[in-house]
Amino acid sequence: MKSTNYPPSIYDPLKWSKESYYEELAKVQKIEMDKREKERKGKVEFVSGTKKQEDDKKRKSKWDQPGVVVCPPQQLNLQG
Repeated sequence: MKSTNYPPSIYDPLKWSKESYYEELAKVQKIEMDKREKERKGKVEFVSGTKKQEDDKKRKSKWDQPGVVVCPPQQLNLQG
């Protein structure tokens, strides 16, 4: 069975092993992801119950700043 017009020196579809196909790749990936999930669940993170001091000194955003006073157009001496 020939499934390409290229010579085998350029492209040989039969040189790929079964590990190169999606089904086998998916099996290996699932095993690896399960192993990582078990490692992640094994580790327990402890979170401190105290408030960080950085939270007390938050930077102010432009919305926290006092408003800008706009001069009425009559005071600008606009010609027009």
